Amino acid sequence: MAPGLAPQAVQKPDHTENMSKAAKKNAKRKEKKKQQDGVQPATENSGPAVVNIAQQFAKTSLNTNKAAGDKQDTLRKVRQLRKKLKQIEDLERRVASGELQPDGDQKEKMSKKAGIVKEMELLQADLDE
Repeated sequence: MAPGLAPQAVQKPDHTENMSKAAKKNAKRKEKKKQQDGVQPATENSGPAVVNIAQQFAKTSLNTNKAAGDKQDTLRKVRQLRKKLKQIEDLERRVASGELQPDGDQKEKMSKKAGIVKEMELLQADLDE
């Protein structure tokens, strides 16, 4: 910025004219997500991004009004945990039958079974609400 020039007089160049259609769409989606998250885009003179505290509390509160996207994310997480649990049970079965001697990583994976089961139960309860 030139000395003595007011910051309001300076406009950011619009880079969207050089962007592809997909890049423009992604930029628009990113801006929309920032607005939904309550984060204001930082400008040169505004300092760090401002976060809306009420929106942050709304995310963390025990709200039973789940959006469809949240429910889909929860279902995806449950599927991932089921897959991990199935792998652990298969690993335990192979170790019990003597087919496999577990190494350090496999022992670590088997030790996480209780945590995975507990997390799955919490997610299932969250879905049932």
